[in-house]
Amino acid sequence: MIDKDLEEISSKELISKDDLWGYGAEHQMAHYLKRKFFDHPEIHVLNNLRFKCVTDDGDYAQIDHLIITPYCFIVVETKNWVGGMKYDEDGNCWYLSKEDDEWHTSKESPIFQAKRQSEALRRVLQNNKEILRKKFLFLQGGFQNYPVHFLVALYGESNVVKPEKSCKYDGMVLKAEVIPDKILEIYEKYKNSDTVKNFVKDALLKNDTLWILPEEDIKKTVSFLKEIHCPQFFYRKIELESVKCKCGGLLSFALNRETKKWEAICKACGLVKPFSFKCSKCKKPLKLFETGWPRKKLAFCKYCDEYRIVKE
Repeated sequence: MIDKDLEEISSKELISKDDLWGYGAEHQMAHYLKRKFFDHPEIHVLNNLRFKCVTDDGDYAQIDHLIITPYCFIVVETKNWVGGMKYDEDGNCWYLSKEDDEWHTSKESPIFQAKRQSEALRRVLQNNKEILRKKFLFLQGGFQNYPVHFLVALYGESNVVKPEKSCKYDGMVLKAEVIPDKILEIYEKYKNSDTVKNFVKDALLKNDTLWILPEEDIKKTVSFLKEIHCPQFFYRKIELESVKCKCGGLLSFALNRETKKWEAICKACGLVKPFSFKCSKCKKPLKLFETGWPRKKLAFCKYCDEYRIVKE
């Protein structure tokens, strides 16, 4: 069952080449999942979930694909690495560049990404367990011990290179086209086990009620996640906004090559000062970055998740 489709990009002029490349892989992965599970009554698919973490630092978790079943969650991180990918027993990852045919260290391991997103998902659900889960034997249901699996899907012609010795990540990093079968394998392993005996015992020992999510709780969980979803900026229509100097002139912005920091420049009065503007809502510092082609500058508040294209 597909409970959330992948959105269409609304602001194509703002998306980076890497993000567009990744979107293509996520679009194909969503297609594979829809083809496999569109009519499955117990497997729910949500594509592209982005929500605020249970912290006060303004961080967001981004899940490419989330699978919800009565027995477990499965987080899928999709990568479009053309040359190939290899990993080691510690979860470190490398990609094979087609430009020089050499292995390069990934800036961030997809394995660690998927693991971190899984942890963020558990925290946000556990933090709202009273509204999402029933009570069982007078115990409040929760997600603290609910199984959360994670998989890395490699899209395209690239291959997965395993370490020489088997490790715990084997079977977690797979070609995108076989991910639906792996999801079904995980689901059926739980479904075919002695669920009532095992889950009730676990509930009593761990004080976290049944792992099994009844249909009512699944519906509430799906609705909750869709409600807190905050799409990335290129899925939205971003407004254009100009910033004026005290003299009335229009401010432009440039990156200082020496300090590597943004500066505000007024050609009318000659003012040059560091970029130090604050959000009109939360009064916290704004940040600035360039994206898209032709290049555009976006000012944003990570706490309010608000973006504006800067008119210069």
